[in-house]
Amino acid sequence: MRFARLLTVLCLLAPPLSASAQDAGAGGAVTDEQRAVEMFQISEKLYSEGRYDQALQYLQQAHALRPSPTLLYNMARTNEKLDRLEDAVGAYEAFLGTTTDAGEREQAELRIRTLRAEMAERDALKDRRRAAEPVPVTPQQGEPANSGWGESWQPDDPLAGVGTDDDEVDDDSSGSIVPWILIGAGVPVLGTGLVLYLVATGKHDDAVDKETSQADALDLQSEGEDLMLFGNVLVGVGAAVALTGGVLLVVDLTGEESGDELASRPVRPVVGPGYLGITGNF
Repeated sequence: MRFARLLTVLCLLAPPLSASAQDAGAGGAVTDEQRAVEMFQISEKLYSEGRYDQALQYLQQAHALRPSPTLLYNMARTNEKLDRLEDAVGAYEAFLGTTTDAGEREQAELRIRTLRAEMAERDALKDRRRAAEPVPVTPQQGEPANSGWGESWQPDDPLAGVGTDDDEVDDDSSGSIVPWILIGAGVPVLGTGLVLYLVATGKHDDAVDKETSQADALDLQSEGEDLMLFGNVLVGVGAAVALTGGVLLVVDLTGEESGDELASRPVRPVVGPGYLGITGNF
């Protein structure tokens, strides 16, 4: 979405200057409006150069001199670029309190919903990672110290492993359908993500078209960004699921043969840390 332009000298965003303020400006004194416009122009240049942190500082200074809905909206967009989602939501909510335009309110409310959904997704991911972290176990008195994590000490079982050979052979004799399920689920998700990516690209092209009005361009750009984000997520998830299924399938197929049989193959799969490939005699 384009960086919103400040209306000329903020004349349309602020009440008219008093006669005394106009006289002061004519006499050479720099008014708050003039300083605010200068701050905004500097922030716009910094934003276009990707220096979002500095651009935000100038926007905040301009808003302190002359509060403006446009400045609040630009502060929200800049916070998004800095990945400060909570600050961006706060700026959008402040913007809603200063504008009555239905189109502008709808646009801001859409961004708020999108950002809150992303924040909730990040919090859920943090919770899942925290739950998956191993917990150290303190050994009780009389028990040997355990060098592992999350495992309680158990005495050796003298009968462990007795009578389990047949069961193991039976388990290895049949392939698993899990890899096929993962591949079948990952490919459609990947395809859907690619379709959304193409649709988002089309909306972006329409937004930058010179014949598109500014209001329509803002709507198209916002919709494109949302579709692009969702499409990227689907592509990543689909690719990861399908790739996991492929790796499990290779492991499953190679696990059904003995080492001598696998080594005698002219071409055979090879799985290692961080890679998947084939080897053989050519």
